[in-house]
This record gives sequence, C-alpha cells and structure tokens, in this order.
Amino acid sequence: MNRLIILCILIVSAVFAQAATMQYYSYPNAKRMRDTGRVLMYDNLSGSRNLTGAQIRSEVLGGNGALVKQAPAGAGDYVRIFEVKNAVGTIVQYTQANGCLTFGTPTPLAIGSVYPANGATNVSNGTWFNYSSTSGGWNYWARNNATTPAITFNKEPFGAGITKTYIVGSSIAPSTAGAVLSFANFSGVPGAIYTLRADRTYLQTTQQDGETTSSCGSAMTDVAGICTSTFQMK
Repeated sequence: MNRLIILCILIVSAVFAQAATMQYYSYPNAKRMRDTGRVLMYDNLSGSRNLTGAQIRSEVLGGNGALVKQAPAGAGDYVRIFEVKNAVGTIVQYTQANGCLTFGTPTPLAIGSVYPANGATNVSNGTWFNYSSTSGGWNYWARNNATTPAITFNKEPFGAGITKTYIVGSSIAPSTAGAVLSFANFSGVPGAIYTLRADRTYLQTTQQDGETTSSCGSAMTDVAGICTSTFQMK
C-alpha cells in the first residue's frame, strides 16, 4: 500500500513538473528587456527574487569588474568579436580579436575588374624595340605596348592565396600593388587562348576586416569557387 501511495505521488509530481516546464512555451518571446521587466531568479542566501531589467543593466555596465568578450580558441586575429549595427542591420563599427577597432562597414571580397576582359581577342603581345646608344654604350631589346594581365579586387586579399592565382600555361607569378594582382612580362603565343584563374576560396581566408565570403563579381566567371577569365592573343 505504501509503495502504491509513493508511486502515485511521484506520478503527480512529474505531471506538475512537466506542466510547469511547458508553461514557459505558452508565452510569446520578449522582443526586448525593458527597465521595468522582471526575471525570476534564485539566490541561495535570500531565496527567490525578481531581477529587473534596470538592475541587470546596472550590474553589467556599472559593475566593478571589466566587461570581457574573448575570441574563441583558435580564432584568427581578424575575427570580429564585437559589432555595432544601425537600424537596418548594417555593421557600422566593429572590434576584432587583435584589438583593432574600426568605424565602417566590412565588405566581402569581390573582383571588380580583369584585364584583358573576359573573352577578349586580339590581345597585344607588344613589339620588340632595340634601345641602343653609341655614345651611351648601351644596347638592349625590350617589348613595347605589351599586355600585362591583371585582376583588381575591391580590397587587398593577399596572403598564402596569392599562389592560387595564375595564368594557365604560364609560369609567371603574380605581383601585388594595392588591391591588384598583375603578371608583368607576360608573353603569349599568337592565336593561343589563355585562362586567368583565381581561387577565391583561398583568397577569402585572409580578409583583414573579418569577412569570410567572396565572389567573382561580374568581371570573371565562377567555376566551383574558381574565378576564371579567358583571352586570345593576336
């Protein structure tokens, strides 16, 4: 008999506990914590108490301890750990793991232009010209009006990813100047078609504003994360 009574008590207690838990799901979610809002809390010294929104703000902003936001383990220097957004959700200020505070809006990496243009034909290989001077004692040949293939980004994305940008069929490594990757002294075979390739999945990992996405823009064609552009020599 005693066992039956205990079992009934346990069942009733479980039902009440479940009802109390489900009660939280019967109320709509709060859109904000106002100063007059209240949260029920338990303090082992004084028992159950209400904590108001004003008190929560006072504890956070006016406490003696420092307000700390730490980047997760393994995060890079450029990871954003604090952001301020305007009324439409655009980031207007942010702080990164390296301590850098920036006023402005970060933008994903994108390609703004490519030269020669995608699909260009009759691309100049330049002409050889002999520079010589009897009195100066110098004599050398150089190409004039040669094409220098280049990719212009909307910001500097360079780092290890630069090695993933190249011209198929050419061994020339790109050089950097600001947000431009260029291939100086390029020489193509007349009539041959060359392809510029930029692996944006590598380039996007070195964005100094903490962005982690990228696009080929309208200047190049996106082929499974590889930005491509072709041109034909004349």
